[in-house]
Amino acid sequence: MQGAAWIGLLRRIPPALHDSLVLMTTTGFEIVLHRLIRLDRDFLVALGRLSGSTDQPKLLIIPYLQMTYLSFNKKMDDAEIDSVLGRPGTTPSPAERPTAARYQSARPEDDFEVIEFPKETPAVAAVAQEKLAAEQADSDGKGQKAQPPSKTILLARLRQRLADDIAKPPSR
Repeated sequence: MQGAAWIGLLRRIPPALHDSLVLMTTTGFEIVLHRLIRLDRDFLVALGRLSGSTDQPKLLIIPYLQMTYLSFNKKMDDAEIDSVLGRPGTTPSPAERPTAARYQSARPEDDFEVIEFPKETPAVAAVAQEKLAAEQADSDGKGQKAQPPSKTILLARLRQRLADDIAKPPSR
């Protein structure tokens, strides 16, 4: 895929789904993206980490030529898929559709418009958290397993039980 095609695809993905993207490179590294920062003519700038690590996200600059494929690491319903890809037979809006002349010209730098994604504000983060909580509440009622209690709650229960046992008089 050429850079213009990657740019066109990445522009269609809503910012709320950026943290669920996984990118595979030609060298076989799988990168978990946390946030897209910028789409330039030849490379993508993002925050991410290598898959399988628990490192803090780092600034990554990835050339489009090194990208093999993208995937989403979460289950998506049909509405979300349609919001990203559009329905078959429909054409993307001019804002979503990169023009060949715009991205594949003979490299005059002033013809290219760098695409920057807005930083997440606290209000946007709160809305995203509410949406995630609502999705989880919806999915809880659909026969999925309940989440285990947190370690803090379990420790509090254990301490209470031990305190109750100490307070009881010994039985004979």
